[in-house]
Amino acid sequence: MDSSSALVTAKPSSCNSRRSARKGTRCFSIAVIISLTACWTLVTAMATTTQDAGLFRFQKKTQPFGIDEGTSALYVVSLLTAPSNDVALMLNQVDSQLSAVTTQLMFTAQNWNMSQDITLHAVDDTIIQMSPYGGVVEVSSDSLNARFNSSSATGVSTTNLTFLLVETDQANVIITRANIDPSPTNIPEGRAGYYDIVLSSRPSRTVAVQFLTRNATLMTVAPTLMIFPPENWNVPQRLTVNALDDTIDRVSPYASRFGMQLNSLDFNYHNLSVPDYQLTLEDNDNDQSALHASIWWRKRPELSRTTATLVVEMTVDLATQTRVRTVGESIALLDTRLSV
Repeated sequence: MDSSSALVTAKPSSCNSRRSARKGTRCFSIAVIISLTACWTLVTAMATTTQDAGLFRFQKKTQPFGIDEGTSALYVVSLLTAPSNDVALMLNQVDSQLSAVTTQLMFTAQNWNMSQDITLHAVDDTIIQMSPYGGVVEVSSDSLNARFNSSSATGVSTTNLTFLLVETDQANVIITRANIDPSPTNIPEGRAGYYDIVLSSRPSRTVAVQFLTRNATLMTVAPTLMIFPPENWNVPQRLTVNALDDTIDRVSPYASRFGMQLNSLDFNYHNLSVPDYQLTLEDNDNDQSALHASIWWRKRPELSRTTATLVVEMTVDLATQTRVRTVGESIALLDTRLSV
């Protein structure tokens, strides 16, 4: 859909003449881009589920007639006329879109009228293309019978067959919680959560993702802008979400979210509607966990010195106005706030 394009421009020669201006003739310029390769590919592939390549017939074994990206499909191949010698049918990959899992079939004078199966596989290329589109396989044959020998001047010609492929890739932004410690499911106030950001498919042009905090009184995000060029579309970039520490007592955990705005010259990604990412924050304004420490001094005559013993105690009040914490939850929460 790229190489054989013809640009046709229609422009009257009188557009710049004074006479045209006097008569009120409106000048115009029409540019029509016709992709001959794309049109021929789709017409050939969509016309029928049966295609002939010289003396061979290919027919898709199951519906639908297209092959989804990342999947394989069975075709039956048959000879259209009886050979006098064995005939080897060869299938070769031509482009990166379609591969032949079955690369060779053998027909004999005894089984020439019996169909044989081949498997074709549509490659999942992670690139969004206009769907459906065509994938090409080269078909040739070899035989002592010159008529069935593609190398013979009088034999069947090597043929490129186009098969219909169906796009399965979609434009999207993929967000996963970063595999680092700590990265809690519920982000405590005053702490941060970390997320890895990638695109779901390779764009044709650079994609800019702007992150929007829906409630700036609850959290912030950094950075607010990420750039994904086509060569690094699947390289994770780290987003930091900071839960703001306030003095408001909330039912915990509580919800927050951030949105995304996409800009690109790739129309699949430009202004793509992406749902807000939902996350939860952990309130810390009603936690009744307290840490107490004291030092006990003791004379050790036998050691001719004085030793100190540090005693650390924790008091946990399980009764709170928002919800009841277990001892384990309180200890875990306390542990996240201490740096010894």
